[in-house]
Amino acid sequence: NCTNSSAHSNRISSCIPPPTPKMGVLFSRLKRGKQNSKEILEGLESEIQKLSHRASLNSQHEKSFVCYLLTLSFFIYLIAAAIFYCYFIPTTWLDSINVVPLVLFPVVIYGIKTLLGMYFARMQQKYGMETVC
Repeated sequence: NCTNSSAHSNRISSCIPPPTPKMGVLFSRLKRGKQNSKEILEGLESEIQKLSHRASLNSQHEKSFVCYLLTLSFFIYLIAAAIFYCYFIPTTWLDSINVVPLVLFPVVIYGIKTLLGMYFARMQQKYGMETVC
């Protein structure tokens, strides 16, 4: 229907499609990549929830490790004391040196418990610093 003759010049202009707005499409795509304040706050809130969940899991792990350590050490100590009582009853002063492991065992367990507490406190501090930064 469209011809290139000069007599039909008004028909030719009607056959040309209107120009498409290319710059508007480009700016709208750039604008979509930018987050609004609501999306940013939702992201921060979910990150804070993840960190608080991690801190509570860390605390639960600490409690379970310490409970397991103390329970296990208590039973080992009872067994060691029973074996010592049955086989190594000290009769002289030099024989009482064999008592040293039974005396040092609770000290070692207390030291391990303290180290576990320090380790988990450091982990909580580390993940606590992520919320500040």
